[in-house]
Amino acid sequence: DTDQPAAGDLVAANPNPVTLQIYPMRSYMDEGELRRRGGPAYVVPRRHAEELVQRKLASLEPLKE
Repeated sequence: DTDQPAAGDLVAANPNPVTLQIYPMRSYMDEGELRRRGGPAYVVPRRHAEELVQRKLASLEPLKE
């Protein structure tokens, strides 16, 4: 038994996280890597994530196929 909250609890506990996990909605280059539509989620700084979501390149939720 550990007294640390689960990873999901940490996200809920922090309304303003430093980093966010995002899911590519389209194929694009980011951080020197090709991110493909439907590819694996990855973690980026919050402001960068918000910019990618605003440009409709990524989503905070997994794609529903």
